[in-house]
Formats: sequence, C-alpha cells, structure tokens
Amino acid sequence: MASKCIVVFLIGINVSVSVAYNWCKDFKNQILKCNYFPKDIPYGISEVHIEHFMDPFDNVVVNSSTFQSENWSHLKRLKLRDNLNDDTKTLKFEAKSFIGLEKVQEFHLHVQSIIYLDSDSLVGLNNLKTLDFGACGRLSLKQVNSAISGSANLKSLEIVNISRLDYHVQALDIDMNFFYPLRNTNIKYLDISHTDISMLRLYTLQYLRTLETFNLSSSSIADMTLYPDKQAENYTLLRNVKMLDISFYPLTKLAAFVPNTITNFDFLTWDLPDALYIVRQFLSCQTINVTGILTISKKTVKLKNCIVKITGRIPWLVREIFARQNNLNRLDAKFHCGNYTVYTIKHFDIAENNLEFLHPSIVSCMPNIEILDLSNNLMYRMVAENVSLFEKLFISLRHLKSITLSANKLRYIPRKLFENNLELLSVDFSVNFISQVTFSVDKLNHLKVLDLRSNIIKILDKESMTMLDLIHMEQNKTMPVVNLNNNPICCSKCEAESFLEWLTKTNIVDKTNLKCVDENSVYIDVTDNILRMVRNICQRRKLVIYLLASGVTLAFMVISIYKRKKQILKKMIREKVLRRLQDGKGQFQFAAFLYFCSKVEDFVQNLIESKLDEKLKEMIEITDSGRKLVFSEKHFWPGRSLPRQFSDYSRSSSVLLVVLCEAYCTCSYCNDFLEIIIMQKRNPIMLLMKQQIDERHMAGLIKHIYEKAAVRIQWESGYEEHILSTTLDQMCSSIVDIIVANLGILSIEYDEQQVLSNG
Repeated sequence: MASKCIVVFLIGINVSVSVAYNWCKDFKNQILKCNYFPKDIPYGISEVHIEHFMDPFDNVVVNSSTFQSENWSHLKRLKLRDNLNDDTKTLKFEAKSFIGLEKVQEFHLHVQSIIYLDSDSLVGLNNLKTLDFGACGRLSLKQVNSAISGSANLKSLEIVNISRLDYHVQALDIDMNFFYPLRNTNIKYLDISHTDISMLRLYTLQYLRTLETFNLSSSSIADMTLYPDKQAENYTLLRNVKMLDISFYPLTKLAAFVPNTITNFDFLTWDLPDALYIVRQFLSCQTINVTGILTISKKTVKLKNCIVKITGRIPWLVREIFARQNNLNRLDAKFHCGNYTVYTIKHFDIAENNLEFLHPSIVSCMPNIEILDLSNNLMYRMVAENVSLFEKLFISLRHLKSITLSANKLRYIPRKLFENNLELLSVDFSVNFISQVTFSVDKLNHLKVLDLRSNIIKILDKESMTMLDLIHMEQNKTMPVVNLNNNPICCSKCEAESFLEWLTKTNIVDKTNLKCVDENSVYIDVTDNILRMVRNICQRRKLVIYLLASGVTLAFMVISIYKRKKQILKKMIREKVLRRLQDGKGQFQFAAFLYFCSKVEDFVQNLIESKLDEKLKEMIEITDSGRKLVFSEKHFWPGRSLPRQFSDYSRSSSVLLVVLCEAYCTCSYCNDFLEIIIMQKRNPIMLLMKQQIDERHMAGLIKHIYEKAAVRIQWESGYEEHILSTTLDQMCSSIVDIIVANLGILSIEYDEQQVLSNG
C-alpha cells in the first residue's frame, strides 16, 4: 500500500498541521513501513515500522486513540525509529497509549528527540516480551521506571534494553527504583550496555530471580555497591545468571596498579575482602565475557618465568570464560592450584590476544575444559622457543573436545600434541603455514573435524598420508573428516601422482569444492580426471627422457670434448673477472648497481643491501672494509645532476639490480631514470621481486625488463616477514655468473689457443 497526498495530520490532543508527503510501504513477511502513524493498517500485518516521523512536527503525541482500529489489534511487533537529533522536538506517550495492542510482543523505540512517558503509558501491553528503549538519548530512566511501575501486567516481559539511554543528558542511577518494578516479570535478558552509569547497586539484582543474561558491555560505572551490609557478603548475587557480559569495561583504576610485565613473581594471594567478594560475584554466573577489558585500559600482560600460587578460596561456579582482545601477550608462569583447581570451566576463549606463550600449568588448573579457543594469536613463537613445552600444552585436558589454533602462523605441529586428548571431536589448524601433517591423530577415535583449510599444502608426503590414514572412521560413517580447501594443492607435477591418487581414493578428505593448481596456474576441481592428467604429464616427461637418451650415446664424445674446453675457458674467464672486481676499475668498480623505489627503502636496507655487500666481498675475497661492491642511489653526491650520476655509476657497475614491487610499477620517476640506464645497453639486469606482481599491472618498459631479465629472485610474503626463495650465497653466485656471461668475453683479452693448448 502506498500513498502520496497532502494531509492534515492530527495526533492525540495536540493539533499539528503540516503539509507533507506521507507514505506506507507493504514489504514481504507481513511487514508494513510508514513515515507516520496510520489510522488503520491492512489485514494480516504482524509488524509495523514507523520511521522518520518527527521531522514535520514539533510535538508528536501518542494516546489511547492512536491504535484503535481492528487490524491494529492483531499486531505483534511495533518499531518506532527516528534518528533526528533535535532537542526542540518532543514525542509523548500519554496514558494507555497502547490500549489497542493487546497482542504486541515486541516494542522497540529508538528516537533521539525528547521523549515523555506517562506513568501508565504502557498499560495494555499484556503480552509484551521485549521492551527496547536502546539509543533513546533523551529519555530519562526515571520515566522508564515510572512507566514500568504503572503497568501492573507485564508478567510476560523477558527482554529489557536500556542501552545508551539518556546519554545526551546525564549518567544513570541503577538501583532499587529500577530493579524493584521488574520483580514480577519473567525477565531473562537485561541490556545496560554502552552507558555511563553513575551508580549501580548490584545487590538489588536479587529481585530479578529469572535473569539469565546481564549485559554491561562497554559501560562505565562510577560507583558500584555489591552488598548493603557486611551480613550480605556471602550472598551470591549472580548465581542464577547464565551470562554476564562486561566486555570492554574500562578497568582504569585497577589497571593503574598492574605493571605491563611481571617477572620473578613468587606468590599470589587474595588478601583483600572486597576484591575477593567481587571475584566471587563475577565467577558465580555460568558464563562471563571479559573481552577487551585490558585493551580499553591500554595494558599488555606479560608474565615471564613466574611462579603463581593460588591460596585464596574462590567459589568457582563459572563454566565459560571469554577473554578475547586483552593483550595477553605472554603467560609464562607456573601455576600451582593445589586444592583450588577449577573444575567447573568447560569453555575457555583467549583468542585475538597476540598471545605468543602459554604455560601448560595454566590450563592444567582448568582440567575439565572441553572447548579451548586460541585462534588469531602468535603461538608459532612458542613452538620456535620451546617445542617440547608446546607439545605438552594440552596434556592435562583429558576431556577436551574442541581445540582452535587457526591463524597462529604455525608451520610445524609436534607429533604428540594430542596424545592425552582422546575425546577430541574437532581440531582447527586453518589459516596457518602448515605444509605437512606431522602430528599424530591415531588415538583420536572420536574425531569428526580436522580443519586444515588455507594452509600451504601442495603435495603431502608419504608420512603425512600415513598419519591421516590412521584417523578412525566409525562403521558406516560416510562424512569426511579432513578439510583441505583453499590450499595450493599441486596437480601439475609428476611428483604429485601418488598424493593425488591417495586424495581421489580416500574417504577421510572432504572433496566438496576442493581444488588444485594445474599447469596453467588455474584452480580446477579435484576429480578422477586430475589423476589421468598428471599421469599424462609423467608420460610426456618419460617420452622426452627417452628421446634425449637415444641421442646421448651418439653425441657423448663430441659434447664431452666441447664441455671440457668450455669449462677450462669459463674458469679462466671467471678468474679474470674476479681479479678485475678485486681491482675495482672501470665497469668493475662496483659489482652491482642497486635501483629501487623509495617506498621499499626499509625492505632494501634490512634484507638486501648490507647483507649482499658483505657476502659479495666474502665471495670475491675483498678485505677492504671501506670499499662497497653494491652501490645505490642513496650514495649519490648531493648537488650533482641525478641523470648524470645514474649514467656514470651504471657504467661503473657490472650488473643492474632492480627491486621490483607494486609501487615501482606505477612510479614515473623510477621508470624515467631506469630508461636512462637501459638505453646505454651495457648492464645485464637481475630482478629482485619483493612480492608477486600481476603482469597486467606492469608498464611497457617494466614488462619488457621482466620478460628479458637474466635472473629473477623472489621473496614470499608472510604475515610479518619476507622469506627469500633462495639463499644469499646463491644470489651472489648468480651475480658473478651474470658478469662472467655478459661482461667477461667483451671486457677481457684472452688467447683462446693458449687456453685450448693448456687443456
């Protein structure tokens, strides 16, 4: 239903005349959206959204006559939303405003203007389950309390949201005036998140005996009282609460007393009654979310070589702890729990903490953990530092059912990591750098998911396939266990034949959407056809080998004699090239002229220039520490013409090293000066590839150099590091070989007859 007309809009007892375009849109799923309060709605509509309705009016009043038509009486959900941030406009709900909405179960009000609620305005919402005043920036809590108190029949109420309430005016006092009117409801979910709370009387929660979820996330509390008197200290307020969310709560006062790094810490005890009571209250609920509470306080927790003894008695009732994004960087502490071991915790989540070390004794204090999430951390550093301790990380968790170690940059998983975790159902190693299966799974008889997605698996070796074959498959079980999707599985080499044959036949690998990389670097589906394709590759290779072998006998003597002569000649040329490089005259003053874009200067200085210069000196046997064999633009004389210096120093260098990156391809400055060097047609070019670059993004000159370059050296990009695809020794050897091949014969006078006679 849609209408565009000029109307006189009368609401309640206030008369507001406005010329405007009113519209209503009938959406699917029995939802009607309007920008005004219609007198009637179509039959069958169960949900109405009234949006952007404040703009034409200074005052909007909702009263007992607003929802009086028959069709309104069938409504189940009503949402009023207006983001107009104007403190001159008012929305008022008078007595019995919702008297015609007996079947409404959800009422959502999100309005930025001033809101007035009469004390009996909610009368008539007898079946209301959700009362949502979230983001009502100018609605006072006092009026909300009065409206709830004035409605005697809200027994069905289950969800109350007052997040961001009254944030334009003042902080909230959450005390008995708020909790007591809700005592006769069936409230299960209470949201006071993203709110400045001036006062919280937590002990008044005793009136909400059905409360299951209490959300205080991203709120600040200036004054919190836990109990009214000392006699109530032992009362557990949150025993019935299943979920307490205090994520991103600013622990500013507490954090001020906590150092960033704690070392040689010998003893920890709970000797403050108030602190002990606070911990008791928080740990009495079933689930607690403390995500980001230390991040807000800008703290990084590092425990180094500590000994921690738990001696205070804490009545642990909590079953789940979520502690993400808390900068728990290093937890290297030996915990001694003794009689205070925590047996209740089943789910422990410390993901996204940049965690690089976790001592096994910490999780041993929670031996009944069933779900452990360590994803998005840096646990690869613990493997590198102490692999034997990492292997014992889960040794005490005999009831562990799910472990997540995704996105930890792991390259190697020790063999006995899951030796004691016989009840494991799910293991997640996705988004790491794993290339082979090195960990044992033969004892995991209940394993249902082994997630190895998005690693660097190309070809699994025989040991890895044997490891996976030991996965226990229950009788008549058809669901696969192993997920290898998004790995660069190779189906273009003969060496992959045995792996692909195993892959196509095994039942433990999920082959849905599984792809491999063919000869054209295209991802194709893993089917029986790929095995035939790889075997054809092998046959082609065998045929080439056979044809080559048939001519080897005939040409062997000729090739041997020629090769011997070439070796003697090449050796002599190489020796003379090295002597010229030692002398450092003319075009042998520098072994290499290093040319790069300024945006990768740190990469060049840290990984190439100094290391390459030292290695070349070592190879050419130059002892002069002051002399450079690798020259770059940063050594130019200031004030002299750059093109002239480029030309001069390229003539004084044997090889041109070009560091190629994405920024270089689009840098006109780099291309102009490179063209000066290329036009001299003297220097052979060797490309140093900082990253893989799509040829389509290369300009004409760069693409020509890319195709004609004598040698290309590639770096592989990791999360925080660049890994050279070869060795520095091999790179230096390639530079010398290029000089010998391209400059040796042109620059060195030699007597070929003398060479041959010496042979």
